[in-house]
Amino acid sequence: MSKKTSPWMIYAIAFVLAACSMVYELLLAQTLSFFAEGTVTWYSLVLGVYLGSMGIGALSFRKVFKSTDNWSSLIQVEMWLSLIGGMSVILIHLLHMIVSYIWITNSFFDLSLVFYAGVFVAVIAIGFLTGCELPLLLSIGSKSAKDGTSISNRILSVDYLGSLAGALAFPLILIVHMELVTLGVFVGLINVLVAGILQVRQPNQSFKLTLSTMLVCLYALFLVFHGGIQQYFLKKYYYYQYQADSFTGLLKSLKDWPKIHRESSPYQKIDMVYYPPDEDVFDDLLNVYTTKFKDIPDFPRGYVLFIDGFFQFLIDIEDIYHEYFAHAPIIFNNHVPRDVLVLGAGDGMLIRELVKYKEVEKITVVEIDPKMVEMARRHPVLEYVNQRAFNDPRVEVIIQDAYHFVRHTGRRFDAIYMDFPRVKDYNLSKLYSVEFFSFVYHRLNDNGFAALDAPEIVDLYKKNYWGIYYSSLAGAGFKTIFPFFSTLESDNPEAIKILEPMFDSTSRLKVSEEGGSEPRMIYGRDDIVKQMISDFVHDHRNSFIFVKKELAEPNTLYRNFGLRHQILNSKRFGLTLQQPVAFPPRYDANLVNSIMKPTLPHQANKWRMRVPY
Repeated sequence: MSKKTSPWMIYAIAFVLAACSMVYELLLAQTLSFFAEGTVTWYSLVLGVYLGSMGIGALSFRKVFKSTDNWSSLIQVEMWLSLIGGMSVILIHLLHMIVSYIWITNSFFDLSLVFYAGVFVAVIAIGFLTGCELPLLLSIGSKSAKDGTSISNRILSVDYLGSLAGALAFPLILIVHMELVTLGVFVGLINVLVAGILQVRQPNQSFKLTLSTMLVCLYALFLVFHGGIQQYFLKKYYYYQYQADSFTGLLKSLKDWPKIHRESSPYQKIDMVYYPPDEDVFDDLLNVYTTKFKDIPDFPRGYVLFIDGFFQFLIDIEDIYHEYFAHAPIIFNNHVPRDVLVLGAGDGMLIRELVKYKEVEKITVVEIDPKMVEMARRHPVLEYVNQRAFNDPRVEVIIQDAYHFVRHTGRRFDAIYMDFPRVKDYNLSKLYSVEFFSFVYHRLNDNGFAALDAPEIVDLYKKNYWGIYYSSLAGAGFKTIFPFFSTLESDNPEAIKILEPMFDSTSRLKVSEEGGSEPRMIYGRDDIVKQMISDFVHDHRNSFIFVKKELAEPNTLYRNFGLRHQILNSKRFGLTLQQPVAFPPRYDANLVNSIMKPTLPHQANKWRMRVPY
């Protein structure tokens, strides 16, 4: 290098590059876990492959960057890192768009392995390049100081500290204030700025300096317009079914589609997506089963809430879930609770149902994410649908982790509702653990009850989800444990009346079965109508579990306690007790979900690429 280099400059470069390397590592793992099932699996694979690639880079960097000038080689590494690393998240999004398009337009031809192969090519390339940085800096340091061993030790120490800084900054600062696409470009900008600083100190680097200047301008421009670019990729993800009529139109902007409202927090990404309603026979069927749209003609339709890209609920049908969840346990217990604890439910829908009871004196809501509660209070659609339930003076909101609160509170409650997301990783698994259920058991008053959303209790019964739920609750001490379901009737005469004119005796319908089996054909009006209503009922069935500390027979007679239900009635309440699962199951200690030995979640297919619904 033409100018004398201070050891402090080498330390500063080592610190910054180590921090960037750690952020790249976590960024790639977080991006892949967004698009794939099995967060722990993909984090482990990405981090393992990334570290292995770093080792290969450290071992063979001389074979790729053959210049004897270590500074020049480091500049080349940073230029490549800024280009590949900075654009990596964008490239992963583009690859997901292409594979999703092929999946939709070619009879659901699955190219998930192609997607994962492309992602790991990026992981290996970035890992290899970051692996080249440290040996180059060590070589530079050893030649820049009299005591080469001492400065090498300091470089290693600073490198570890830089990795720590990157690991802390990623979850606490960067991921909260930046989207993944923006964060990738931001780190790429840091790499190219380091390259630019080194080029200024190098003679005969005008071409590379011009190239790095162009990259800086490109990334700076991206950061200025990051909001629009982020909306582009959000729309491509959530509107993937509508993104192109042809492969050539795949990259076209969906500017005519509604903007997606996103809230970011340290815990999750919350998206409210609007799908303009199409005329659909299933909407007509929904009008048959609920009085909501007659009672509220201007009720908003087409809005869907997603958390971390996972479907939560469609506003049109959320009352099927929340009305059954809130009221059926109270009817089972045959008594309205006075003091209620609600864990989760930050969207306010469950609270809306509970505040309808005059007998309820207090509702304590424990929600980990203040952004969710804030959105429920201020987003015009959520605020309208939850009827400003959080403003009820009986409602107290505590921002805290549900596990921590239930473990440490000294209060007891007449009813405890657990409204948590589907178990997709081991962090959520603790909320379905025998330890957590034990805390719930000890927070219930005598003759009180608890109710929990039990996702996939039916569809994954063969994978022992019901067995896991039952064994974990029984292990916590509950004596009364039974599932109930938001089941609609299949013999609704108004639904049949809507569908019958659409078919005749010569009509036929191809039905795709779950599990990937071959489609089957249904012939004739009566069988087609029966199948369509059955599909509608199945698609709107949610599963829950009612528990009590003592052994008790639940009340099976419908009562509304003076309330007017929009969906629930005597017939449908009776259907909640129909058991599509083996009941009662056998307690199995091997199925108990514990923090020490998790049995949830089951990942039926870790290689399945995820789409929003």
